Amino acid sequence: MSKCQNDNQVIRIRCGCTNLRTVTVHRPISPEPPEPGGPDDPGPSIFAYVTNAADNTVSVIDTSTNTVIATIPVASPHDIDLTPDGTHAYVTNTTTNTVSVLNTATNTVITTIPVGNAPHGIAITPVAI
Repeated sequence: MSKCQNDNQVIRIRCGCTNLRTVTVHRPISPEPPEPGGPDDPGPSIFAYVTNAADNTVSVIDTSTNTVIATIPVASPHDIDLTPDGTHAYVTNTTTNTVSVLNTATNTVITTIPVGNAPHGIAITPVAI
């Protein structure tokens, strides 16, 4: 994976049956949030969300350390996309005919939506239609 010059970009890489999305998330390290842009502000964290079809999971990777920080169970994930604000990820689940909605702050499934037969691709628009 190549590093983007602009860390605020969402990038997508396909490798076989594994799909990847990254999102920039601002999260405080200490209990008291630092002043944005101040000396204690750690800056944005960038996380990659990877679908693992064979394992029925989504891996969350902290790109600053290249370590998996969470593994989220979902059913037969195929594709994934993030909301423009990075707060949610939507995962197509091919064998259960559903879409899992992930909360990226807690890295948990918050709901599962029934959809048509064997969903694969998904795309989220940046504005309401």
